[in-house]
Amino acid sequence: MNPHEIRIHAEVLIEIVVACLQCSVNDLPPRVERLNDFEENKNTVSAVRKICRQIAQDNEIPVELVGSKKQINQLLKWCWFKQDETRAAGMMPDLLSSWRAPLFKDELLKVNSLQLADVLAKEL
Repeated sequence: MNPHEIRIHAEVLIEIVVACLQCSVNDLPPRVERLNDFEENKNTVSAVRKICRQIAQDNEIPVELVGSKKQINQLLKWCWFKQDETRAAGMMPDLLSSWRAPLFKDELLKVNSLQLADVLAKEL
């Protein structure tokens, strides 16, 4: 913040900090989950990328169209987090829906760290 903003808002900011310091640990929101916090993240991403490359090669489709980094992360969040954007919208991850589903489902079930069979059983 620049000095002018500090001069104008200092009292309010101090009140907010004091109020936060007085909160009990039970009143704090839950810790935000991140994919990087999961030990299996790197190996699982590598396994899913390998599946994407193989499917792309087998079907002569550019790998970027088969499974992007964003779509892989969407799948991991859907499998590992209790709440995520895809689930909140009532949707399945891109790699498990539409034309990709028959190509990916059986292969992704083989990736143990995804725990996909358990997640699918809960969702369906």
